Amino acid sequence: MRWRDAYQPIVAHDITCPTLTPPENSRLAWLGGFDLRCISELGVWLRLFEDAGYQPGIRLFLDASQPLEAVLPPSVFARTLVSGPIANWRQLIQPDRPERSFAVLGDGSTIEMLVVGPPTEDVWEEFENRLKRLRSVADLSNG
Repeated sequence: MRWRDAYQPIVAHDITCPTLTPPENSRLAWLGGFDLRCISELGVWLRLFEDAGYQPGIRLFLDASQPLEAVLPPSVFARTLVSGPIANWRQLIQPDRPERSFAVLGDGSTIEMLVVGPPTEDVWEEFENRLKRLRSVADLSNG
């Protein structure tokens, strides 16, 4: 008997990034969401990034000003940018529910990998390997 379908995040590769400067322009990876309820899923991503030794920027596309200081730890709040709702990002992400988060890996013009929802172990492994590769390329070009 099958109780429920296995969870699988939405993953896309090599897509054009809608116009938007990513948080802290130098960042290769950043997280986002469209509703404060995404904070729970963002916590999963943040713990994975922390274990990988990387602090991603965060951008929240919120409909109205909401008290972020009340729901975000100071270390996360300090690297969070808030934008108004941007239709082209919502159209790209197509969250299946308001609390859905997403992760972007890319250079600000091209998204190498987009993950909508919390990652599975296999998806995180791919994301982390791509992040490591991009970081080493960025280090070589900066050094």
